[in-house]
Amino acid sequence: VTPHRITVPAAADSLTLSIDNSNVGVMDWSVSSDASWLTLSGDMSGQSNGSVTVHYDTLTDSTDRYAQLTFVSNTASNSPVNVIFKQSGYAAGLVQKVSVRLFLEGPLQTDQQEMASAYGENLPLDSPFVQATRHVSKIPPDCIDWTKIALCGNPTTMPVAQRSCFLHKSGQILDIDNEGLVSQVIEFVGVPDGSYYLQIKHRNHLAATSKVITLQSGRLQEYDFTTSGDHFFSNHTARKMKPDCWAVRSGDLNQDGQITTADYVLWYNTRADESSSAQQQADVNMNATIDLDDCEMILNNARAGAGIKMSQ
Repeated sequence: VTPHRITVPAAADSLTLSIDNSNVGVMDWSVSSDASWLTLSGDMSGQSNGSVTVHYDTLTDSTDRYAQLTFVSNTASNSPVNVIFKQSGYAAGLVQKVSVRLFLEGPLQTDQQEMASAYGENLPLDSPFVQATRHVSKIPPDCIDWTKIALCGNPTTMPVAQRSCFLHKSGQILDIDNEGLVSQVIEFVGVPDGSYYLQIKHRNHLAATSKVITLQSGRLQEYDFTTSGDHFFSNHTARKMKPDCWAVRSGDLNQDGQITTADYVLWYNTRADESSSAQQQADVNMNATIDLDDCEMILNNARAGAGIKMSQ
């Protein structure tokens, strides 16, 4: 196995190492990693020649880190062989900036291409997303709900960075700072330059995941889910509302990445629950009433097989 020392950047990626038997006869071998951020796929043991794919997570720190792969063979004279991985920390001052627009199917008023909600400024001051907890002193004007925006190394891995924000009735995702200043630019501090997927989550809709984007510190990346189904990673999560108007499908009440009869059962059982959180979870059209209109949206999307498993 060569080389014996490898340096990789801070952004998550993968590479392939080859195992070669330069002598006559069969060589049994196996490989292991000593770090959770450096994982393996493909052949982790074999005979004679082979290959192993090495995956490394994003490093969101400015300090370098190290890990070791150990290749062992009972029949090789130079066993074991250690390969040292060095992952370089990100440069201080990195700030990734994105501006994102997304429609939710439930509250969308298609003719106006605008969303409506009965909750508005009565939204809770604490984010409902436990993975991105946040408290604000006020809700930005004309916002319909909280949402979570995340950067992922690929569509099915845990986010590299995530933030609770607000969804404006126009579809624009907004942030608000400690001074109450509202911005269309969402910033992720300390995230390395590289390729990512945007993922937008709402409490009772499917997650909307983008196609791959390239981020460079200080440069604004704009992304609009509303204009084309091709802007979604999976067309199973998007619904065409009218020409050039697309929305993410409603009805994922249990947030398992799919819309099924389990969501209908949750809607049915929630009708008699008077708690505000339960009411909002089942109210997919956000009119402050749990009714058959919500049920119809859920069942229609369940019949369409809407959903795709994504990260949390």
